[in-house]
Amino acid sequence: GGNASDLLANSSGVSTLKTGQNIVKPIVHGLHSNRVLVINNGVRHASQSWGEDHGIEIDISQVDRIQLVKGASTVRYGSDALGGVILFNAPSAKFRSKLSGAINSGYETNGRGFSGEVNLQEGYDRFAWRIAASGTKYGDLRAADYQLTNTGKEEKGINAELKFHFPWIDIKLFASRLDQELAVLRSSFGDGLRDVENAIESSEPSVINPFSYDINNPRQKVIHDLAKIEAAVFIGDQQFDVVYAYQRNFRREFDVRFQRLQNKPVINLELASQSVEIDWDHETENNWAGTFGLQLVTQDNNVIPGTDVIPFVPNFNILNVGFFGIESYTVRNTTFEAGLRYDYQNFDIRGRDRFNRLFDDNVTYQNLTFTLGMSTELNESISFRTNIGSAWRAPNINELYAFGNHQNVVEFGLWRYEYFQANDSISTFSVLTDNDKEVKSERGIKWIATLDYEKEGWRAAVTPHFNWIENFFFRRPFGTTITQRGAFPFYIQDQTTAIYSGVDIDATKIWNSTLTGEFKLSYVYARDVENSTNFVGIPPLNISFSLEKRINNFFFRLTQEYEFRQFLAPDVIPISRFNPESPNPFRRDQSDNFDFIEAPEGFFLLGSGACYELEHSKFRIR
Repeated sequence: GGNASDLLANSSGVSTLKTGQNIVKPIVHGLHSNRVLVINNGVRHASQSWGEDHGIEIDISQVDRIQLVKGASTVRYGSDALGGVILFNAPSAKFRSKLSGAINSGYETNGRGFSGEVNLQEGYDRFAWRIAASGTKYGDLRAADYQLTNTGKEEKGINAELKFHFPWIDIKLFASRLDQELAVLRSSFGDGLRDVENAIESSEPSVINPFSYDINNPRQKVIHDLAKIEAAVFIGDQQFDVVYAYQRNFRREFDVRFQRLQNKPVINLELASQSVEIDWDHETENNWAGTFGLQLVTQDNNVIPGTDVIPFVPNFNILNVGFFGIESYTVRNTTFEAGLRYDYQNFDIRGRDRFNRLFDDNVTYQNLTFTLGMSTELNESISFRTNIGSAWRAPNINELYAFGNHQNVVEFGLWRYEYFQANDSISTFSVLTDNDKEVKSERGIKWIATLDYEKEGWRAAVTPHFNWIENFFFRRPFGTTITQRGAFPFYIQDQTTAIYSGVDIDATKIWNSTLTGEFKLSYVYARDVENSTNFVGIPPLNISFSLEKRINNFFFRLTQEYEFRQFLAPDVIPISRFNPESPNPFRRDQSDNFDFIEAPEGFFLLGSGACYELEHSKFRIR
């Protein structure tokens, strides 16, 4: 019943960005969305992930293992890994296994949510198969004193795998589908600026209805399909891995609209992606080992007509070609690693401006990235590893061309507005090009190091990190505006130079086989270097401690967490300062960066849990 991002939040250095309960994405060292690369079952996950209110469309019930890479791993995995890489790995069918299966189900009181999954598998000497299906249904969630109207969700997932084994080649076929319908809190939409101001100041939502499983507007409906064929070819001591994948992503977003428009989406997109990856793992010789690879990705994004609004993003095609090589050398207990990568990206854009006139453009970005790393064992108890690497990211389509409403905000991309510094206003009547306003790709240098200690029941790790990012894209608040669909905060895309640095600390003490304690600390410092100001939405200092005690089949857990107030927040300009009757509705107060509300106060969470686990024959209850 949970989601992928919430599981990752258990790791130090990782927090979550939530648009309500259902739309959650991970924040790694302060960065999220297109700066955290997601690899789903060995394939670069392709979806409309450019919005802060777009979650990770992965069926968590079919994930067997999650790996988090906090370093700059763009050399191995490609662009968009400035914050890190998350790898979701599905379970795999096993050869020489009898026909077997499992049924798992659960119920959660808040939201009266049901979730379940069923899987079957069987394996022979050279052939194995597996199939699984899952489903989740939640109604409206509840806070302590009131119902959260329109916060339910429905998910349906299915995936299947076939494996073949021969002396010189292994072949794997995989296919999956995830169908999501996610409700967005009804009170997050207002009809006027006063409604928005009341929503910020009120201690309760403006719309509170009795519990329901209904999913009404505003809502999102997403379908994600993945088909993959993978082959490992063995020639002597050499191994070649070839992967072809096809992905199709449908996204429809529904706002609060009335009469004939209420069943029409305001955003209706179809994204088709194809990728080919070829890796060569050469023979290990004289302490050397390495991998060389070629990656080719094409994407075709189309706006489905019939929304009765100007498309938020245009149609586009992307061609991405990348080459990389990584070599490592091991001497005694120390390993050195170096890698180099070249990427080429071409964008072909076609869309309509606010007067419904056609526009098109063709833009190319390319970059060279590197990584240097070392890991060593200082003694039996202490080990050290460090890495410095460059990363890059071409502008996403919304950062260039976003136009108008997107869920509960109004946003304009860098090529959809002109800024006039003289009177601090903008015009959104033109569609610009690189000749009018140069937009450079995002480029970062990230250093990270970890000192590990393990002895006599203690396990501890200290991980400092530093990330310098040039041409950093960020969504800058510009004021408020009123549209035909209501009143909304107003943002524009901008670029600057940014610093993201901090430290993660993990410590675990195992006193005996029944008692374990764990301490975690995560801190991120972020700063807009060019404008000497702070960013919105940076996670504050977080400290947590937990104790777990086991007595026979009983488990007891006590958790304590304190999240500090974010003191490095930008200036605040409240909604009330903006005059909706102004002749220029996009006018704002003079400020380089600001937020509409103060950062929340720090808070302390105390949690406890008890669990009884019964395992008998083929049944397990927890």
